[in-house]
Amino acid sequence: MSKTIIAIIIIIVMVGLGYWIYQLTITPEELTEKEQACVNSGGRVSTSSCCKATGDFPNLCLIGPCGCSPDNSHQVKICDCEEGKCFDGNTCVPEVYSFNDCIKAGYSVMESYPRQCKTPDGRTFAEGEEHCIAPTGESMSLFEAMQVAIASECGDQLKDYLEFSMCNADTGTWWIDLDVEKEGCSPACVVNIATKTAAINWRCMGVID
Repeated sequence: MSKTIIAIIIIIVMVGLGYWIYQLTITPEELTEKEQACVNSGGRVSTSSCCKATGDFPNLCLIGPCGCSPDNSHQVKICDCEEGKCFDGNTCVPEVYSFNDCIKAGYSVMESYPRQCKTPDGRTFAEGEEHCIAPTGESMSLFEAMQVAIASECGDQLKDYLEFSMCNADTGTWWIDLDVEKEGCSPACVVNIATKTAAINWRCMGVID
């Protein structure tokens, strides 16, 4: 291999190495404080059509900033966080839509009755505030259903009602799983919204002796 070719190869390698080192010392463009906060928390800077009164990087954990009609909207910069998170105006945080979500996110709990959990952006969620509406139009919160269940034959056999409960709007009942083991069964405490009473439904499969 001639000296000329070797010299060309060395030059190419040196130029490439120099460019790589240079790229490590700069960013494609200087980021603003909000942009940097977005990127540092795992988000991606993007744009979206939001209400005219909304500026760049709004709190997307709230409902409203980007919910206006096209005529009343304009393009702003937003932070597009990963799935299950939203930008609270400062960083990407876990999405919180209920007391249980708030607890899981690790936010502070106020020892009120019922308990309340508060997010850093000021939203407050009460324990068991979810409501189930019966066909008759009557309504009962999950917290109220829990009180009815505790006073019934279900007693202290209830599982964590925030995790193991469901509303059956067709029958007007709350179903809360019981912490009771019986072969072939998956027992639940069924709370009737209209009568405000509760009873155990064993939900057994097949014949149980």
